[in-house]
Amino acid sequence: MLCQEILLNELQAEKKFLDILCKRKEIVQKYEGIYNDDSPDGHAVDSKRSIQCLSRQIDQLVKERKFYYLIQSIKDILFKIEYHFENFSHIRLEENIFSSIKNAIEIHTKSLNILRSAVIELPNMSILNDRTKKHQMERWATLLEEFAEELKFNILFFPFEALSEIEQLCNNISLKTTNKKTVNCKREEYRRRLHYAASFILSIVDHEFASLYASNQESNQDNQECDLFYSPETIKLNAQESKSFVDDLLNPPLPNEALRRAALHYKEVMSAQ
Repeated sequence: MLCQEILLNELQAEKKFLDILCKRKEIVQKYEGIYNDDSPDGHAVDSKRSIQCLSRQIDQLVKERKFYYLIQSIKDILFKIEYHFENFSHIRLEENIFSSIKNAIEIHTKSLNILRSAVIELPNMSILNDRTKKHQMERWATLLEEFAEELKFNILFFPFEALSEIEQLCNNISLKTTNKKTVNCKREEYRRRLHYAASFILSIVDHEFASLYASNQESNQDNQECDLFYSPETIKLNAQESKSFVDDLLNPPLPNEALRRAALHYKEVMSAQ
């Protein structure tokens, strides 16, 4: 499944982020006590402030669970930290900056793992039937509810094709759990939980599809307006009009009084500049 591949790639990327972060932190600990925070180097101070600003931004993105933008901010701050160590290693970076980044990566990694666990089981959930074990339905219900909760905050990681996969599987789950009351009260509870979670996921995906469609329509409209504005207009001339046009090009008429006045005005304006 494309969804599994996307989530696995994101998890591998975040592992690399942590590895880079740990190496930078080891350097900080190794050179503890030899920093000079009183350096007059303005570029070094600007570098440190830029990293501090990004660190606060990361904290806010984690708080709002805007994970798609969080990953870009983590990439930016790791790049700036690398640049800082290469050029201004004498200016220390506070421990809380590294803690903030590590915390952000761990929170998002946990979210991705929840999504991945559910995605692996989605094909099995979509073929549940009356013989499905009660404990399995309970496990699936919990997984699907957690998936629905985390999908809201990670929806931008999934392209149209991946969302279509999720939509198809959740449609199957919704159909399998619609109006099929069971004798066992617990099975009925799990069936309803699966149905409501699948329906919630479908509403999230539908909303994203609507946003993508609206964005695409707006982009197409902008392109059409640009085409109307910039596209050259083609004028078709008959034989007589073509002959007159060529004659005027080869034998232009003498300038009239209005053209002379316009030329004189243009020269005055240009000489004044």
